[in-house]
Amino acid sequence: MKTYKIGKVRLTVGDKAGNTATANWNFTLDTTPPETTISNSSLASYFRLFRLSGSIHFAAVQLHLSC
Repeated sequence: MKTYKIGKVRLTVGDKAGNTATANWNFTLDTTPPETTISNSSLASYFRLFRLSGSIHFAAVQLHLSC
């Protein structure tokens, strides 16, 4: 089940001459962490290696601004 959060950003900037500009952005944030299972069971029997399984949880945020 996916969980989403909806957000809004409003940015207003101005210069010394009194000029202003406003920009608005909407975004959706998926708050469900990814799950990954790593298993090398097929290789373990051939190479006599260990078996690895588990979950990896991570988050990444990227912010790109261009002027």
